[in-house]
Amino acid sequence: MRYQTSSPALVSVLVPVSNVVLTPSSTDLLEFSSVNLSCSSNGSSLSFIWLNDSSVVTASDRVQITDGGSTLTITNVTRHDTGPFSCKVSNPVSGGQSNAVYFSISYGPDNVKLAISPSQVYHEKGSDVILSCSAVSKPSASFKWFVNDTLHSDGTDPELRLNNIQMGQTGNYSCQAHNSKTMRYQTSSPALVSVLVPVSNVVLTPSSTDLLEFSSVTLSCSSSGSSLSFRWMNDSSVVTASDRVQITDGGSTLTITNVTRHDTGPFSCKVSNPVSGGQSNAVYFSISYGPDNVKLAISPSQVYYEKGSDVILSCSAVSKPSASFNWLLNDTLHSDGTDPELRLSNIEIGQTGNYSCQAHNSKTMRYQTSSPALVSVLVPVSNVVLTTRSTDLLEFSSVNLSCSSNGSSLSFIWLNDSSVVTASDRVQITDGGSTLTITNVTRHDTGPFSCKVSNPVSGGQSNAVYFSISYGPDNVKLAISPSEVYHEKGSDVILSCSAVSNPSASFKWFVNDTLHSDGIDPELRLNNIQMGQTGNYSCQAHNSKTMRYQTSSPALVSVLVPVSNVVLTTRSTDLLEFSSVNLSCSSNGSSLSFIWLNDSSVVTASDRVQITDGGSTLTITNVTRHDTGPFSCKVSNPASAGQSNAVYFSISYGPDNVKLAISPSQVYHEKGSDVILSCSAVSNPSASFKWFVNDTLHSDGTDPELRLNNIQMGQTGNYSCQAHNSKTTRYQTSSPALVSVLVPEIAPEGLSGGAIAGIIILVLAVVGGGSVGAFMYFRSTKNRNQQLKPSNGNTSNNPGNGQSNSAYTANEELNYANLSDFPMRNKATDQPKIEDSSSHYAQVRVNRKATTTTSPPPYDTHMQHVKSLAPQPEGYRQSALI
Repeated sequence: MRYQTSSPALVSVLVPVSNVVLTPSSTDLLEFSSVNLSCSSNGSSLSFIWLNDSSVVTASDRVQITDGGSTLTITNVTRHDTGPFSCKVSNPVSGGQSNAVYFSISYGPDNVKLAISPSQVYHEKGSDVILSCSAVSKPSASFKWFVNDTLHSDGTDPELRLNNIQMGQTGNYSCQAHNSKTMRYQTSSPALVSVLVPVSNVVLTPSSTDLLEFSSVTLSCSSSGSSLSFRWMNDSSVVTASDRVQITDGGSTLTITNVTRHDTGPFSCKVSNPVSGGQSNAVYFSISYGPDNVKLAISPSQVYYEKGSDVILSCSAVSKPSASFNWLLNDTLHSDGTDPELRLSNIEIGQTGNYSCQAHNSKTMRYQTSSPALVSVLVPVSNVVLTTRSTDLLEFSSVNLSCSSNGSSLSFIWLNDSSVVTASDRVQITDGGSTLTITNVTRHDTGPFSCKVSNPVSGGQSNAVYFSISYGPDNVKLAISPSEVYHEKGSDVILSCSAVSNPSASFKWFVNDTLHSDGIDPELRLNNIQMGQTGNYSCQAHNSKTMRYQTSSPALVSVLVPVSNVVLTTRSTDLLEFSSVNLSCSSNGSSLSFIWLNDSSVVTASDRVQITDGGSTLTITNVTRHDTGPFSCKVSNPASAGQSNAVYFSISYGPDNVKLAISPSQVYHEKGSDVILSCSAVSNPSASFKWFVNDTLHSDGTDPELRLNNIQMGQTGNYSCQAHNSKTTRYQTSSPALVSVLVPEIAPEGLSGGAIAGIIILVLAVVGGGSVGAFMYFRSTKNRNQQLKPSNGNTSNNPGNGQSNSAYTANEELNYANLSDFPMRNKATDQPKIEDSSSHYAQVRVNRKATTTTSPPPYDTHMQHVKSLAPQPEGYRQSALI
């Protein structure tokens, strides 16, 4: 019996929208006024939306929506708020829209503008001008016209016509617009209407047209018309005010001061106002100037003129009217003429001077004189002669050369062949250039020397002078042929002497600074030269003119006896290794050099090689087996060479590297087999051999090979061989090699297995002399439990597992147990009886004596050796030997 209630659900009942009506406060509005619009409707829970045409109207700074949205108030209405306005009314169940309301809004006048036609500021008197006024206004505005802010009496229309306009109608025109509904006025900006009289009768009047340069002139321009502007022209260029041009009287007067020759015109004036223009007549000036730029020209155009030639002087000047001329010579009036040209025919020396001309303008009354021009009249060059006291000179002496010539204003140039001679530390040019002095004359100053003489109108060259200059002797050199230092006795040698000398030098020969008696020629021949002619040769050159001597550098001539009979000797060629040997090399000849060779290799000094006696003796200490040679010596001198006989050495050495080889190559050999031991040694001569078993001499041989045929147990032992060199008397023994003889597994009749094992152990002990220990186990043929005790009374702690190695020390050796407990069997009849399969071990006693060189190794080492032994043939018992 449970109850549960649902959430409540609201049911709202609404009256639908109907009779939506929009009512404005007015539809005829003035701009910037306010208006209210009210929206009414039947229904409940109403919502209102205002529309301007299709756009939603929202509240703003000039729009208020009140009364729950049913009232719309617009303040500051603008001309654009014409509508249509409507309102939409709605509730959640229905909606409706009101009627549309349009507003008529009066505004203006605004933007009042005045237009003039034709559109210009200035208008010619008598023309027609139309002024039009416009304004933005609703309803349309009415207009009034004002001139200079005074009401114009002629109309109230938007257009004002000024036909046949006169000067008195000039003024600032404006129009005023009026809206009868808004009751507002607005006036346009004023527009100037200027009425002008056109330009006419333009006349230019100068103060004068005939002027002197640097004077002044005034030009006046007159014209009919109003508001006139003046522009002055010089030809087509506008004349503007400057430091010498003034424009005054409102531009109607032009004054030019400091008139120049270029101010000739034509000058004119242009007159204009905004409605017309005109130009005056042209005025030209005649301007007198100069004389200026007075110039004198000489033909031919040169400074110097040859006596008797013709010279024309011409004078020119810039002048208006043309100038007249006077001629001056050295600033004195010349008597020969006043024309612009002065002719000097067949000119003489006395007419040399500075000429000038003076120009005169009769109108400007000015004078100007040209710069002076020098006319130099010269005597031409002739008879040029070069003289000197002597042309035969000694080098380093001095010489003077003099040059003479007819003529005036002479210049001198000295030449050596075609090269100009200039002053230097050993060349002086004096006497105005006419004298040339050369000090410290050199052999190259032979010439030809000449002098060139000139003046500006002519020139000439002297005769050529050659000098013969004696010099030297210099650079004395001695040459030897053939060109070598050493010469073989009996050969021919030629010595040649040369010197730089003028005249040619004579020669003397010297040997070791002593005059040679055989000649004074530039060549000295030494035929079939002998040892006594060895020495330092030099030659001395002499110039009979300069009286100078010079001697060459000495040149050594060495005469050598050629190498021959090269012999190599030594006391003995039969050597022992590590001994010493001397080799001596002898040869005929002089200035000998020795080189020792071993085969083709050069022998040099070292810690065991000495080369003495100037290289002729070679000593080798600690001779090795490789020093067999062949040894030889090479002997040479600068003239010849030779090589000795070859010497070979027989070197006895060794024995070394003695080695013993066993065949077959194994440690264990079967009893009855054949074993071959071979001994080898490095030895010269070949070694002889002795054989040892266990360090005891073997009686069977001295050959390098020992044959053990049908080897027996008693031959087991350490074998070694000793090599002997009868020449070196040296011995060397090989390392010992163990030969172990083993019995086959089937024992001989009469001996039990234990007996055989005991014998083997005993044999090894005897052979090894206490140095070889053995450990064996065997299976007894009879049932025995007896244990052998060590001789020292200690009982083994390791029965059945071999002797413990811990009881041994480095100074202990093994003693073998007494084997009497093992029964012997008859070799022929006893057969082994397998009565007991247990293992019995021989006990080994320790004998605490000093260890010999053949002491057995530790047990562990022994066991390792046992494990590494090669497999034994079938039929052998296993044993371990150390």
